[in-house]
Amino acid sequence: MHRRQLSLAVLLASLSAACGASVQAVDSSTTTDEDSNGEDSSDGDSDTSTAGDGDSDTSSTGDGDGDGDGDGDGDGDGDGDACPPVDIPRSVWAWDQQLATDPSAAFEFFEFAATKGITGIYLESEALINNDPTSLAEFVQQAHDNCVEVSLLFGYAPWALTENHSDALNLATASAAFAAGMGTRAPVAVHFDVEPYSLPEWTADSDQTASEYLTMLELIAAALDGSGMELEVDIPFWFDGRTTTHTGVERLVSELVIERVDRVAIMDYRDYAAPPDGIIDNAQSEVDYAAALGKEVVIGVETVCGLDPEKVSFCEEGEAAMETELALTAAHYADASAWRGFAIHEYASYVTLAP
Repeated sequence: MHRRQLSLAVLLASLSAACGASVQAVDSSTTTDEDSNGEDSSDGDSDTSTAGDGDSDTSSTGDGDGDGDGDGDGDGDGDGDACPPVDIPRSVWAWDQQLATDPSAAFEFFEFAATKGITGIYLESEALINNDPTSLAEFVQQAHDNCVEVSLLFGYAPWALTENHSDALNLATASAAFAAGMGTRAPVAVHFDVEPYSLPEWTADSDQTASEYLTMLELIAAALDGSGMELEVDIPFWFDGRTTTHTGVERLVSELVIERVDRVAIMDYRDYAAPPDGIIDNAQSEVDYAAALGKEVVIGVETVCGLDPEKVSFCEEGEAAMETELALTAAHYADASAWRGFAIHEYASYVTLAP
């Protein structure tokens, strides 16, 4: 993993640019013939959770805010109020909890975020919130001071099943309690990456499994009510082509999910923007439906290498090609009220993405 340490002057310029920037699934242990790619594939890509290694080959000091106090907020008071509005948010999935437990790894992340215009992170938090909430709180505070919003990321496909709902619900409840103790520096959301289609139960009875998954979302939303935290979930783009019956009504799965959450991150894993079967058209129905309900949609793209087919990831094309396709997508959705930027899967592969 290549993480370059910047000089203080360069880091200052990068952070300033990032805060005004204009312009990413986990450990399902089983897969079926459908995955987040919308492909007939035995491996899928949404269950790739490559961890960052936390390595760094150079070192530096400085907080990147220009005031020398190490808070990263630019004005010396540590409250993050120097962050300007963001035209196009950009988040990353991060499956490595070392970002919260290793100060050097955290520094490297915020340095990278400043250079890439990253304004949000979906941080794997299950072990942290259960075993090391202090480290998690410290990371969330650092993120706040560096103009990066934190969503607490939890991912495990079997939570979709009724017998496992209590596990997901406990995490949501713990997250709400955690946020209550942090005031204005709290995480902004819980982010569930639960992919029921990767389960054998989906193959056996997709309607029943989808219905149990939707019930899980309802329970989590109720647990978060009044907490100030939003509920975000990952969905594959092909949910808008699959119907299911829940509470006696047959509807598109994508619509049923959007109705139950605040924001969806579409795993829109293609390495080209234009139709057909491109990033733009694969997200269109979700963006339109979310707009009608006052909900939000983040468009996610993939950078993990070694996936089949190659078109699901920008690994082979590199960063410049990805930015070109994201710019085309941004131009298309610029006036869409529901569109809330991009998410890159995932941090560990993003930092090693070819130019």
